[in-house]
Amino acid sequence: AWLLEVAQNPKESVDARKQALFWAAQNGASIASLSKLYSQLQEPELREQLIFVLGQSNDPAAVTKLLEIARTDPDKEMRKRALFWLGQSNDPRAAQALESIVTGNK
Repeated sequence: AWLLEVAQNPKESVDARKQALFWAAQNGASIASLSKLYSQLQEPELREQLIFVLGQSNDPAAVTKLLEIARTDPDKEMRKRALFWLGQSNDPRAAQALESIVTGNK
């Protein structure tokens, strides 16, 4: 919980906040809490880090959040990053989503 607080604290450096996100995920922060945090972060570097953290997780909820980002995030770069990590996933939902994006079917 403390690491997630550091990640959200705008008084901390972006690098410290990125490290806090990484270590929070490594130390058992729930995907639900990390996913909720995504919409609260304004800095692109932190959103990128959170997408990376989600991409490293084997939790199906991480794929769910990456799918949401890939489909709905207003930032094209964040959608691209989510798509990259979905491409690394073994989750069948990721493959289906990528196929629908490539073929133009939603």
